[in-house]
Amino acid sequence: MKKIISAPQKVKNACILNAKKLLKESYRMFKRKKWSFACFLAITSLEESQKLKLVYAYQTKSINEKILLKYWLDHKSKIKTINSFFVVDKDSTMELYLPENSTVSDIIADRNNCLYVGVNEGNITEPKSIGPVKAIQYINEANRELNEAISDKLLLLALKKHFKKIRVKSVLNT
Repeated sequence: MKKIISAPQKVKNACILNAKKLLKESYRMFKRKKWSFACFLAITSLEESQKLKLVYAYQTKSINEKILLKYWLDHKSKIKTINSFFVVDKDSTMELYLPENSTVSDIIADRNNCLYVGVNEGNITEPKSIGPVKAIQYINEANRELNEAISDKLLLLALKKHFKKIRVKSVLNT
C-alpha cells in the first residue's frame, strides 16, 4: 500500500490503463450479449476510475493517507466517490464535494448479481438476470467517470494557476 503514496503517478497511470482495459472488455462482452460480464467489468472499471480520483485528492491534500487507504480497499467507499467533484469557494478553499449517493447499495447489489446466484425477497437471482439496458448504463457511467477522473487533474492544475493560495479540505475526512 505504501506504493500508492511513494509513486502516485505510476499508480494513476496503472489505474487509467486498467480502467480502460476493463471498459474495453466490458464493451466486447456487451457486443457478445454477455450482459452480466459486461456489467461486472463496467462496474469494476468504475471503481478503478475512483481510485484515480482518490490518488489525486491525496496529492492535493484533500484527503489524508488514512482516508486514501480506507477508500482504496473498500468497494462501497470507492462507489461513494462517484459523481464527486472539486469546488473552490470565495475564500479560495478547494473542497472535494461528495454528493448524496443513494445508489451505493444498488451498485453493490448489481455487482454481486453479475457473478453470484442469490435470493432476494424469495426470488432466486442468477447472473443472467442482468439485461442489456443495465449493462449499457454501467458502461456509459464507467466511461463518463473515467473521462472525468482524467480531466480532474487538468482542471485542478489550471485552478491552481489562478489562485495564489488554495486551502484544501474534504468531506471524506469527516
